[in-house]
Amino acid sequence: KNRVIYQIYPRSVADSNGDGIGDIKGITQHLDYLKELGVTAVELLPVTEFDEVMMSSSGKGFHDAKSEPTGYINYWGYGPSYLYAVKSAYASHGEMSAESEFKTLVKELHRAGIECIPELYFTGKELPGEIVSVLRYWVEEYHVDGFHLSGFPNLLLAAEDPFLKRTKLFAENWNEVMD
Repeated sequence: KNRVIYQIYPRSVADSNGDGIGDIKGITQHLDYLKELGVTAVELLPVTEFDEVMMSSSGKGFHDAKSEPTGYINYWGYGPSYLYAVKSAYASHGEMSAESEFKTLVKELHRAGIECIPELYFTGKELPGEIVSVLRYWVEEYHVDGFHLSGFPNLLLAAEDPFLKRTKLFAENWNEVMD
């Protein structure tokens, strides 16, 4: 089956509330346009909650370490994140939470015949079992159809997990798993 995957960064695509920042509800409002383009799947760049102000540790030793702002902004979400939470800044801040808006988006995508594939960034510090738990959570809670696994995920358990066998998994480092 041919797929047309449309990659979306939620913050920059469509603003539903007029604050100048794209949001999940704005994406939902433009599904007819995606359908007209022949899109069969939407890949959402990192949608998990993340700190936008990048921090670094300073000080000598564990007890003296202090988190200090680096002066850099993590605009895109590639870095440590709260893997079970939808980015609250991507909500329209209306009556629904970011989680509820995301569930509505997935439901409306499916109604339009479009799959939802969020990108999840892994730092490499997550245990393989934790990665599988995160993926299972997003499939169970949000009914997503697949994932773009970026960063440094350990893919072995995810590739073998029977619960995820019908879930699309995209990653750059499958060679490590397939060898």
